[in-house]
Amino acid sequence: MASCLLLGGIAIFAAGPFECHRLEGPSVRGHLAAWTAGEVVLDTPAGEVTVNTADVLRLEPAEPPETGAAPLRVHLLDGSVIAATAFETEEGRAKVTTASGPLEFPTRDLAAVRLQPLADAVRDAWDRLHGQPPAADLLAVVRDEALDYHQGVVGRVSDEVVEFSLDGERLPVPRSRVFGLVYHRPAGRALPEAVCLLADADGSRWAVRSVILDGDRLRWETPAGISVTRPVGNVLLADYAAGRVVDLGDLTPQSVEWTPFIGSGPPLPTRAAFFAPRSHRGGERTLVLGGEIYDRGLAVHSRTEIVYRLPGDFRRFQALAGIDDRASPLGGVRLSIRGDDAVLFDAPIRAGDPPQEIDVSLEGVRRLVLLVDYGEESDVGDHLNLCEARLVK
Repeated sequence: MASCLLLGGIAIFAAGPFECHRLEGPSVRGHLAAWTAGEVVLDTPAGEVTVNTADVLRLEPAEPPETGAAPLRVHLLDGSVIAATAFETEEGRAKVTTASGPLEFPTRDLAAVRLQPLADAVRDAWDRLHGQPPAADLLAVVRDEALDYHQGVVGRVSDEVVEFSLDGERLPVPRSRVFGLVYHRPAGRALPEAVCLLADADGSRWAVRSVILDGDRLRWETPAGISVTRPVGNVLLADYAAGRVVDLGDLTPQSVEWTPFIGSGPPLPTRAAFFAPRSHRGGERTLVLGGEIYDRGLAVHSRTEIVYRLPGDFRRFQALAGIDDRASPLGGVRLSIRGDDAVLFDAPIRAGDPPQEIDVSLEGVRRLVLLVDYGEESDVGDHLNLCEARLVK
């Protein structure tokens, strides 16, 4: 039986237009008319546009709502993380309060709970502690700016105490002394896959297996079976790319080789660092191409060869290529893309030309090579942007 959210949220968010970014084709902006696990429908000035969720990268409000800063974090077994203002458990039920209202679900859905602010001194230790399934429940405390823990069984959690059984003895531990709790996760429980990851204005991140728009309220269910209802204006981002789309800028190249236009021998380290590819940013600024500003992609100067070992099986490599607007009217390169030993793309790219869409097959490819070679104007203004560069499974 699915666990449920107790309705009656506190915060109210007015819903404005949403932007739907797609794997193929331009993004679509409009008010949400429908939203299910299979499709998103937006009401645009040109009429309703339906986008299959298999073609959605991310869905986000055109004007993001203000976000909160709740002090507690409740980690669920299905990967959801709830930003909470209060947390209690009793008789196998967890009671969590968020800025948008309370919710309740079985404690068997819990993975971990952080009850204190996360200081830098214990951040890595806490991530390691709750990142691996423990053999028993863990109660974590901070001693001398270091994280320590005890194995046992976590019982009732109230505002005042955490009941913890250690070697068969039940101990009422003052809650103020407890940094966090990690719950034992019995083997054998299989959960369905999430279709997207949803972030809300409370600061929570939800794994979502199903979703439905009902007027101005959005209902979704997590893979663990927890049902949540929030105003649609509470949504900060719905990320459909997780697990099937990888930003090229997030990958560490196997090798990067920059060759100066003039000079012999290896370039000075300072020059090589200056002309090194920039992921997500062109120099210190966002990528600008065709009058649009992009915050995802690569900025590459000629002559640079970048080699990637692909971390899985991918179907397509996609990007929007062009000389950065700020280099115009100078700049021109020849972009060559190889998959293993095959040439996938090879063409000149010049300043002032419209951005060029790249969409090539990566079927069976294990080694991806990008070569940004010199153009007709030596290397002057050769600032190539590969906007929205991504690998698609």
